[in-house]
Amino acid sequence: MLTEWHVPLDGSLPRWKLVGYGMEIALNTILSIFAILVITKIQQNGSYHLNFRICMANMYVALPLLAVTRCLAIVQIISGNTFLTVFVEAVVFKMFLIAVQAMWYLQIPSIIERICATVFYRSYYRWRCWGTVFMILVLWFWMTSVSFYNIPMDKKRGFIMLVAGTVFVIVVYLVLFKINICRYRSQPQTLKERYQTFENMNSMYPLFGTMFIEVLYDVASGIHMTFLHEIVVPEEAANQNLINIVYNLSRELLLIAYCIPFLIFSQKRRQQRFLNRVHVETNNTKELYFENLRNQWHS
Repeated sequence: MLTEWHVPLDGSLPRWKLVGYGMEIALNTILSIFAILVITKIQQNGSYHLNFRICMANMYVALPLLAVTRCLAIVQIISGNTFLTVFVEAVVFKMFLIAVQAMWYLQIPSIIERICATVFYRSYYRWRCWGTVFMILVLWFWMTSVSFYNIPMDKKRGFIMLVAGTVFVIVVYLVLFKINICRYRSQPQTLKERYQTFENMNSMYPLFGTMFIEVLYDVASGIHMTFLHEIVVPEEAANQNLINIVYNLSRELLLIAYCIPFLIFSQKRRQQRFLNRVHVETNNTKELYFENLRNQWHS
């Protein structure tokens, strides 16, 4: 995935590479803007629990980091490895590694937070954020350690963990959604419990979109690793660069799509649809009542 950082260049780039790098810079700029908009929108929504807002900010803050470091790498490649010093280039490379890993690890706090919100829905509105912050700090420490100290990871073990994690995320989100929707529709609750269940439901709708896109991201990562390490000969730099550019473009498109669910989700729009449905049902009930009354009168 990152071999082009180590491929020696002779100073002359083919036109297709320049076009690909230009598209990447444009996509990464859009990605950064979208990620900042998502973070701002979620933080401004006071109906979400503080722990949920912290987890979402933690997930999306990695996207601008990935975009900026990737753009710096592209400028370094185009400049013939003269734009950044050796030390700065090494730091940028490590930060890029952290951002890539963040897409795999930073779903963990979000999943645990939603599980807690569902299981402890009667008292969750009183929960503080210290546990969430601690968990996020531990994950960032782990990702930093893996990136800067080159902690080895067996390829097969990593692939198994990727598949198992993807299946686990899908199953957990489906179960949480089922529990919350059944609880919201059937069980009598206090006002606070019903509000927490409603907040759980509102958070699950955009999370389903991000879950689907993350599955595609994991599949693309698995395919890329398979092609790069098993099919393409490592010495074939041209093939490596072509595969890297295609993968990077697909990754950036997927990450832009990763921002869409929260950008387009509107709680006010859902509330208005609910009120419209109630209004229609009320009118239908009135019409049925008067129709029955007329039938009784004529009979």
